[in-house]
Order: sequence, then C-alpha cells, then structure tokens
Amino acid sequence: TANMTLQNGDVLTVLVIPDWKAQIRVGIAGEVRRPGVYSMFEGDRLSDLIERAGGFTPKAFLRGAIFTRQSVAAEQRRSLNQMADRMERELLESMQNTAGSDASASSFNQEYQRRRQLINNLRQVDIMGRVITKVDTPANIKGTQYDYELKNGDYLRIPETPLTVNVMGAVST
Repeated sequence: TANMTLQNGDVLTVLVIPDWKAQIRVGIAGEVRRPGVYSMFEGDRLSDLIERAGGFTPKAFLRGAIFTRQSVAAEQRRSLNQMADRMERELLESMQNTAGSDASASSFNQEYQRRRQLINNLRQVDIMGRVITKVDTPANIKGTQYDYELKNGDYLRIPETPLTVNVMGAVST
C-alpha cells in the first residue's frame, strides 16, 4: 500500500537522517569466524571490523596478518613508476654517452637489453598496498596506533598458523 504512483503535482520530501554517516566496504578473510566483505561506517576502526567478523579462530596466526589499503597501493605504484622513469632516463643517457665509444656492440646490446627488461619488470610488479600493522584482539588494539581508521577498500587477511619453519640467509648445516 505504500508503493504509490506519483501524479503530476505531487510533492515528495526526503528528510535528512540525523547523524547519518557514509558507509564504506572493507574485507576480512582467513582465520576469522565470519570472513567476508562488510559495510562499515566512516570512522570505524580495525578493531570494529575484527569484532564484526566474530574474532579469530584458534588457528589464527596474528603475527602473519596482512592489512592492505588501496591508497597505499596507488602511492607505491606511483613511486615505482617514478623509479622506472628515472632508470629509463639514465639508460638513455648511457646510450648517448657510449654511442661514440669503441665498446663492443654485442656487450653493449646485452647490457641494454638486461636493463630494459629490469625496467619493464618494475612496471609490471604486482603492488599490494601493504600497511604495517600489529593485529590482536579488539580489546588489545583499541586505542593503539594500530587500530587504524578504516577506508573504503581496506582488506585484512589472517593466515593460519604455519606448520613449517623457513630458514634463510647464511646458515651452517
């Protein structure tokens, strides 16, 4: 009965909802009780997201948590592209400086191709936008520097506790 057809001359008034806040969408995955994408309010924090997701499972490896943010990924991409641009300029300068020298054309070409491939690889690196964080129970991170205010597109992944040990570096066997 509330779905009425408007007639010519009707007036529709939409009132502002007091204390209305814009909503954002953030994701949480891995070892949480209710993983998924959540609609949160602007001003909500990481601890609020963890609470909405029901907290962690017993298998959660909190020290391995990965928190990503789209704006950080965009800034990282910008920085990487600037580095690639600078490397490209330096490569062109070195080509101009060695064009008249007696250097072996073959070795010069190999070095040029190697640097060109490196620059291309830099431009194609997958950027995560990872933000350093320390994840803990909501009660333990509320009010800390790691209880970030959420932004649209933020994503938190909590991995399972690893069953292996990785050893890297100079290790004596």
